[in-house]
Amino acid sequence: MMYRSEKKRVIVVLFCVVLFSVFPTSLMAQSYLGRPVSVKDIHAQPLGKILKQTEKNNGFYFSYQSHSVSSDSLVSMPEFQGTLLNFLEKLMGPDYDFKEMPGYVIIRYVPKSLDITLNDEQGTARRLVLTGCVRDLENGNGIEQASVYERKVLVSTLTDGEGNFELKIKHPDKSIYITVNKNNYRDTTIVFLLPIEIYRKDREDKFFYYPDDKESEEGVERSVFARFFISSKQMIQRINLGGFFAHSPYQVSLIPGLSSHGMFSSQVVNNASLNVIGGYTAGVNGVELAGCFNINQKNVKKLQMAGIFNIVGNNVSGLQVAGVSNTVMGNTSGAQLAGVWNSAKKTTGAQLSGVVNESKELDGLQIAGVMNHSSGITGSQISGVINAGGQVKGIQLGGVCNTSKEISGVQIAGVMNHSSGKTGSQFSGVFNIAGKVKGIQAACLLNIADSCDYPIGLINIIKKGRKSFSVESCESGVTSIVFRSGGRVLYSLLGMGYNIDDQVTPYAYDVGFGVHVLNTKSFSFDIEQAYRQNTDLKKKDQSLNSLRFLSGLRLGHHVGLFAGPSVNFVFDSKWTDEFPGWVLNKEKGNALYIGCTYGVSFIW
Repeated sequence: MMYRSEKKRVIVVLFCVVLFSVFPTSLMAQSYLGRPVSVKDIHAQPLGKILKQTEKNNGFYFSYQSHSVSSDSLVSMPEFQGTLLNFLEKLMGPDYDFKEMPGYVIIRYVPKSLDITLNDEQGTARRLVLTGCVRDLENGNGIEQASVYERKVLVSTLTDGEGNFELKIKHPDKSIYITVNKNNYRDTTIVFLLPIEIYRKDREDKFFYYPDDKESEEGVERSVFARFFISSKQMIQRINLGGFFAHSPYQVSLIPGLSSHGMFSSQVVNNASLNVIGGYTAGVNGVELAGCFNINQKNVKKLQMAGIFNIVGNNVSGLQVAGVSNTVMGNTSGAQLAGVWNSAKKTTGAQLSGVVNESKELDGLQIAGVMNHSSGITGSQISGVINAGGQVKGIQLGGVCNTSKEISGVQIAGVMNHSSGKTGSQFSGVFNIAGKVKGIQAACLLNIADSCDYPIGLINIIKKGRKSFSVESCESGVTSIVFRSGGRVLYSLLGMGYNIDDQVTPYAYDVGFGVHVLNTKSFSFDIEQAYRQNTDLKKKDQSLNSLRFLSGLRLGHHVGLFAGPSVNFVFDSKWTDEFPGWVLNKEKGNALYIGCTYGVSFIW
């Protein structure tokens, strides 16, 4: 090792050289950028179109920030033959830098260059302290808030207002890579090759590049909660380092920034992470536990648990548990459990919360104490109050109401169901609204649909069904006005009548349902079950159940006549033992007799 107090025992410092970028593509012809390409004349073509065609021809993707590369700008270029790197340099100009990772070529806007100078190094065998300064190569001014880090031991710091820094390295390796990143500057690395320790094993490379997400370049910083706990220095670190990340077997932190990886924690993916109060890391590939909160820039796999909340900037695969809330800005595959709230872009699995679940798409199950919401394709939803889904493929079970764009399964609610498109079946305590219903639509009060063959409710407003008002009479002398409404098969009836010859119970009301056995343009045959209550509107009542067989004849498009026999059963008749029609049996206020019903109806 090389230390000031031990210079006499040091063989030599082999070299200290400044290299531009962590992986200098100008020095290393790699698999993508070193490929030969041949391009014909380009005349006023959108840059984005040229890049897409280059991706297609070479089998990789470009990664860049949308605000730094104007894909709509028109470019022109003469015929070219050479390497892909030279083509991109001519196409985009000297202000852009190009790196490659498996499957990607990264484009960075770097119009400026910087210079790093090491002033001093000191320490012991276990700890090395480096100091230096980062300056603008053009004007020599110190660069403030540039990220300086050692990419093997994963320690970092930010420069002060004059560009000065101090970097503390524990257990330094034989090779030390001091890298400087600053937004809009080319990456710069100083490499120290120290005397080789024979018995020391090389550390494995643990770096990788995560392509920029053009839809979400700020990641977890879009969350108000995350911004509150992430310091401004850590946000600057994210901007400077961009998509550069590293792996580590573990990390321990008290709060974000006070961790075993220090300021570099936001760029490290750990296999195990323990946050006493809370932590901010790049991601987890194993287990992460926190007393209060976990914040992750990218992905979480397997298990994440927090006493209060979890916030993940990309995807979660596995189990996520929080006392209050889980927020995932990408997709989840597995399960989210929270005391109050779960949120994700797309959920494959389950969301369970005490209050609210939110997911743009759901392939699985949502269970919430109050509300579930999914605006896209939705599996099944169960809540104590309301479910709101997009294209629901399973079941919606809500204590109060359900709403969806379409549902191929079933909606069950205490008050209301609503589906604006195709619908399987609906069951509610009050009313249902739907487009085309393929199954049953059942409500205590009202059903509304574009089409439904099997509505069950007091009133059924079916656009492609049948509705009618009729004036009718029967063997008892009651004259009624009856409203019938329903679909192609089932319908309901509501009626009110008066019997001028009955001075005891002159008023009557009817409620029931029926089946259209035959329904043509000129003839119909219906079977209906009706319940009638004869009353004086005070204390005297008589109940009647009727099974009616009605044949109808159309006189025009809207007018028809109908008539047919009925089988009637009177029960609990306390005011009379005289009954109309053909009496089959009577005993102690009950009677069974044959009657008839006839009338005229207006149909639409």
